[in-house]
Amino acid sequence: MSSFTDPEFGEIIVHKRRGMRSVHIKIGTDGRYAATAPFYTPLIFIKQVVNNSREDLRRLAAHTSTAKPYEDGQTIGKTHTLAVVPTQTVKSPTT
Repeated sequence: MSSFTDPEFGEIIVHKRRGMRSVHIKIGTDGRYAATAPFYTPLIFIKQVVNNSREDLRRLAAHTSTAKPYEDGQTIGKTHTLAVVPTQTVKSPTT
């Protein structure tokens, strides 16, 4: 795993996987961009993909909320709905 810093999007984590055939970019749960690419893809090519996809990445960021990621009734995927059930807070882990 490697990473690089983009002036607009910050740190972009790069995961290289065997068997992949294209570059995918998403926003992780921590709010950072993550690029997944074929194993032998040069880092300069991934940077070019980021540069060519800036408008799409801005739209992706606009539709992604990291401040409050989960809400009761939130749609997950196409057909699933999230149900948030309040419980008692665990003060210490049990073994």
